[in-house]
Amino acid sequence: MADPSSDSVWSTVLSRRRLLQATAALSVKVSMPAILGRAAAQAGGSDSLPLRGGEILPDPDFSLLRPKHPYLIGIRPHRVGGVRLELEPEPIASRWGPKFLIHNYGHGGAGITLSFGCASVVADHVHTLLRAIGRTRRMSVAVIGSGVIGLTVASELRRRWPRLRITVYAKELDVRRTTSFKAAGQFEPSGIYEEYETDEGRNILADYLRRSRNRIVELGDASRWPHYGIALRRNYTLNHRIPAFDTHTPLDVVPKPRTGTLPFRSLNVAGREYRTWLINPTILLPRLVSDLKRSSVPFRPQVHHFRGSLPHPTQPLCTLRVRRRRRLTQHSLPGGLLGLTWAGLAPADRASFAWRLPPIR
Repeated sequence: MADPSSDSVWSTVLSRRRLLQATAALSVKVSMPAILGRAAAQAGGSDSLPLRGGEILPDPDFSLLRPKHPYLIGIRPHRVGGVRLELEPEPIASRWGPKFLIHNYGHGGAGITLSFGCASVVADHVHTLLRAIGRTRRMSVAVIGSGVIGLTVASELRRRWPRLRITVYAKELDVRRTTSFKAAGQFEPSGIYEEYETDEGRNILADYLRRSRNRIVELGDASRWPHYGIALRRNYTLNHRIPAFDTHTPLDVVPKPRTGTLPFRSLNVAGREYRTWLINPTILLPRLVSDLKRSSVPFRPQVHHFRGSLPHPTQPLCTLRVRRRRRLTQHSLPGGLLGLTWAGLAPADRASFAWRLPPIR
């Protein structure tokens, strides 16, 4: 539930799922070399002290929660094993020369959260390729997808290499019709964290989150948050643990929550206050497109030209996690240019709430 008193204009939402989980307790003790467990860091403190120093906020409006069929939008793409983000070790031969394939898909319900961080990893792979092939051949990059994953990859590449030839290919060039545009946009590795239960996995997820956090902070330091729909918010929950934050997000990314009584007139039971970002996709995505076009990155509706040029052109990309698991198989669509960044082939990143965030004023 977001703090409605912030300067930016956002919808106030308290997840019905979190309300229903108010009496649930989860006890997990994991050794995390890269992440300090929040539960261990939260020793002491009193649940009786009021959050916000006694300030009273308007009660949340739960009248829109339906007693039956509560999910208007709830299908989240999910890939077993988490994000696939890697450079294929061997180039693919073609009449245009070798093509280098970078996989970047399977972000599940955390596409917006992980997008900046994963784009940074992709750019590191491109840097490796540039050093390996030298400057004797000019590399071109094809980014597949116009959702948040594809757009942040193209933006990060353009930011690092202003002269690099980049083209975005997508089935849907109108970002308003992508699932990313409908995402809730809270910075939290929701859903996807379940695929990172080992020490190694948590370290990988922590790296993605730290990279995302670093890019968001850079935009804030440059006073660019309003331009990209980013706001640092205080979010309130009932007093139960949230594993995506408590055991899978480093404390240097999202600080440990404060505990106390919730700052609402009627809903003043014990709760937690998390400080994280809300990222409005209806502002972020059009802004990224505008930046890319202004920096001479073309957008092409020619994805079908790439079909079938991989040795194994069909592979499972994600699992749709609803109440029952269903599988979705898509075709791989590698690019026809010399260098390829594969970004956003999963069917968009998140569609978690049926509400739209209004623009920041």
